[in-house]
Amino acid sequence: MKEAHEMEHIEPWRVSRPLPIIKGESIDGYVARVAAAHHFPRMAEITQQGGAEVGARPHAAFCDAEGLEAIADCLRVDFERLRQHAPMSSPDGSKRTMFGVELSKDHFQFTYRRFSPSALKASQHHRALWTLRLFPFCTDTWEFLVDRCPHPACRRQQRWRRTVGIDLCDYCGEPLTRAEADAVPEELRENLGQLVDLVHPDPLRRERTRQLLPPELAQLDSDDLLKLVCLIAPVVDHRAGRPLTLWTLSLDRAKDCIVPALANSWRLLKGWPYAFEDLIASRINAHAKARGDGNWGASYRFLWRCRKQKLTAPVKSIVDGFAERCRKAAERGYTGQQVADLVGGQVSALVAMRRSGEIPSVLALDGQRLHVLFPKDDIHKLLDKFQPRERVERAAGRLGIPSYAVRHLVDLGCLEAAPTPPGRSKKLTVRETSLSFFIEALEAQMPPATGEYPYKLDKLMLRLGGGPKPWAAVLDAIAKGELEAAVLPGSCRLGDRIRFQTDDVLSLPAFADRPELSAGDPLFKSDLADMLSLSITNFSRYSDYLLGSGDQRRQISLDQALELSGTIISTTEIAARLQLHHTSAFRLASQRGVLVKSEGLFDRASAAELIPELFENDPVIAGLDPRIHRSTGGDAPLVMHAAIDRDGRIRLPCHLRNRFGLPAGGMVEFAETMEGLLIKQAS
Repeated sequence: MKEAHEMEHIEPWRVSRPLPIIKGESIDGYVARVAAAHHFPRMAEITQQGGAEVGARPHAAFCDAEGLEAIADCLRVDFERLRQHAPMSSPDGSKRTMFGVELSKDHFQFTYRRFSPSALKASQHHRALWTLRLFPFCTDTWEFLVDRCPHPACRRQQRWRRTVGIDLCDYCGEPLTRAEADAVPEELRENLGQLVDLVHPDPLRRERTRQLLPPELAQLDSDDLLKLVCLIAPVVDHRAGRPLTLWTLSLDRAKDCIVPALANSWRLLKGWPYAFEDLIASRINAHAKARGDGNWGASYRFLWRCRKQKLTAPVKSIVDGFAERCRKAAERGYTGQQVADLVGGQVSALVAMRRSGEIPSVLALDGQRLHVLFPKDDIHKLLDKFQPRERVERAAGRLGIPSYAVRHLVDLGCLEAAPTPPGRSKKLTVRETSLSFFIEALEAQMPPATGEYPYKLDKLMLRLGGGPKPWAAVLDAIAKGELEAAVLPGSCRLGDRIRFQTDDVLSLPAFADRPELSAGDPLFKSDLADMLSLSITNFSRYSDYLLGSGDQRRQISLDQALELSGTIISTTEIAARLQLHHTSAFRLASQRGVLVKSEGLFDRASAAELIPELFENDPVIAGLDPRIHRSTGGDAPLVMHAAIDRDGRIRLPCHLRNRFGLPAGGMVEFAETMEGLLIKQAS
């Protein structure tokens, strides 16, 4: 810059025809336009009046206030108006002020001139915003800027040397409006327009765009906001690098990576800090490896560089606040293992849900590693959904019923099916609270059992024959108070402690409500034992014969279970239906010649044919005891023994008392006949 005493030899002069400066026009563009209108070969003819170098740096933008005043006098324009369009340098040279906005000197590009062909067609003047390095596009036409002559034989980069015209090539005179420029993508324009408005010549637009920012950012000046955008841009796209200090940056690279990164960075500032957290968290969630951010580590480098770089106090405060928020994220989040322990899911499944977006994420900083946690508030909502649950088998054990009866209770609405936690089996489970409430409801309806309640529920179920038993319907009726029952105190299974006053309850509708099983429902050995009217311990004797080898958790198909329960009848079922001792029932079936399947198991069809009283609607055969034995001969009658006391009392077996219709005792008479002594009911 020339000193004042060096310019004293220059004779002052003025242009003969002043041109008005256009709103938003750059100072160099205005001087070049005036020089071309007055047929000056170079703009230096004018700028040297302000002390600009005639050779390498003839730009009016490099003139100081005194030189700019001389140029204003030369061009016959208002100095203050011209000063608004000039990027005036600060005393230390680190900043420039244009249109009242102070920016770092790195924001300005004076070496060559960039232009929009369509904008030059509309108005032949150079816009001041085209000199800003961060914005290689025109917001009037939404074209990317170009800087070379469109003529294929020239293709030279445009500079501020010759002044043949703003819309003409400095070297060959080719109209620059013939150049081809790519359009800015539609989805980027809104954010880019708001970003440019931070430095727009119109102060109203600058104020309006600040209102889009959160309060902590709205108070920053434009230079700090643009600096923050430049720091965030590499996190969005690591190829964005350092857009302000990368002097070798081409317009093509700016178009491909920097401009989209800037647009997305502005979007993150509008949602600061949550939007920025979500971006980094989504990168980490989408990253295939256990560690990393999916962006070549740019997320952590953002924090590392901000600690190393010399930033202004407001920008440093914003970045430090973000880092501190990430360090304290453990107060707001759970790790995957903690969540798995709370909701009962698998860590891998929960992480998959977080990565897919089903569960939000909390960004955390652990030392030098950024990682993602689960938000506590959302996990607490999951806890309401995934309450403690019981497997069907465990619920069946607490109730003392087979597992298929638990499913029937769910269908009846007595138990509530629990949703499956992430990563767990889709098998049916029930809410533990609903199971506890149902057990409490049952016990509330049943008084303590006494001698007046001799009939056990599990023994009555044995009388109902093969197939699924109505356990669920009976328990439902008891819980609703529709069926009178009592319960023995103790720690045994509930179903084993329920008692009834009479076996007439077998004729009630609840005992006729057989469940309809689904083919997809798993059945276990304990279920098949119940369908065959066998105890679990006794069933182990027949398991290998019926099913082959396998442990107690082996699943059985519904068709197989129904087939076995429909074709086989056990000694236990015969004894229960006829109210005999199981040894007597076995002897009875053997005496009648029922087809034997295995020791203690008989063919159901054969038993129905040879023991017709077995399937009568109201069988009254009871009381046979082990003293009954089979006589020789397949058709021989049963031989029973009765004890006679010394005082002459006869103790008849229960079977005979029931046949006489005297279950509670009574009178019988004896008659002597030719065949022997005949005993019959007293008339």
